[in-house]
Amino acid sequence: MNFIKPEGLKIGDYIGVIAPSSYINGREWPLYNKGVLALKKMGFRVKEGCTVKKWRWQSVQNPIAQAKDINRMFSDRKVKAIFAATGGTLASDVLPYIDFNNIIANPKPFIGMSDITTFHLAFLSKCRLIGYHMDNLIYGFGCFSSLGDTKNENIEREIFFKTLVDGTISSITPSPKMEYWKNGKAEGKIIGGNLRMMNSLIGTDYFPPKALFKNSVLFWEDFNSPLHMTIRNLIQLKQCGLFNLIGGLIVGNYSTLSNDNNGNTVDSSLKNALLTMTKEYNFPILMMDNVGHYTLNYPMILGLRVVLDAKKKSFQYLEDAVRKPL
Repeated sequence: MNFIKPEGLKIGDYIGVIAPSSYINGREWPLYNKGVLALKKMGFRVKEGCTVKKWRWQSVQNPIAQAKDINRMFSDRKVKAIFAATGGTLASDVLPYIDFNNIIANPKPFIGMSDITTFHLAFLSKCRLIGYHMDNLIYGFGCFSSLGDTKNENIEREIFFKTLVDGTISSITPSPKMEYWKNGKAEGKIIGGNLRMMNSLIGTDYFPPKALFKNSVLFWEDFNSPLHMTIRNLIQLKQCGLFNLIGGLIVGNYSTLSNDNNGNTVDSSLKNALLTMTKEYNFPILMMDNVGHYTLNYPMILGLRVVLDAKKKSFQYLEDAVRKPL
């Protein structure tokens, strides 16, 4: 099945920055400003979306306004990529108001993670547009710049250029802290994102059809979740039939809460739980600690072909992340 691969960025291009889920809170504003400055220092121009400085409840303003912002950014011929300022909680409320035909007509890299998984999966399902699961602006460039973390800021810049300008994502080295949990090899399209966001879309028109998961490499990440909730969400993936289809599984960075409601310590070994849950399947399982929250994100580009060898702790892209300009 063919996916739409957008054209890569060039120095001087406009990058649209939006808040498509949660609003930017008071402590995040300095990080946001640092992130915008980082993009400008890299040679890009920034077009700020109308939702960036608006909020309502835990969201930005309202889902119609947020969808209009997304639609405008895809329609604007000057804007060559769209960057989520932050993640959040209510992206699913925006989906009914998005003009998916507009996205098909004007494909662009849509960049972000966490709640932004909601958009990546919906765009993959409705438009066949590949999704750029990478750091959001605030908790990527913004954080590293504010902390004076020059090392990680330089790595973030390198990742951004190699993925979105050169497209040579295969030249980015994954984390050396990878662990193999189940031996085997797999080759296929990569698909996935934040575990909770994925599960919230199952059963809707915005979750990719099962055919897209055939022989795919599924990845997921989770954070600050009780162990039983993470396991429950994984069981849901299994019971909806995805484990019967995929060729490989990648576990991203995760953190689980290890106490039950009575304050008693419980077994927090997610590895053991997942291996028990998948004992009847032969697909390899690789853990990559630099995919997800609280880490410098290795890009996971939904829809690109990858190959993994779990025992060798090897993960590699087989194609470029962007289409080269004609």
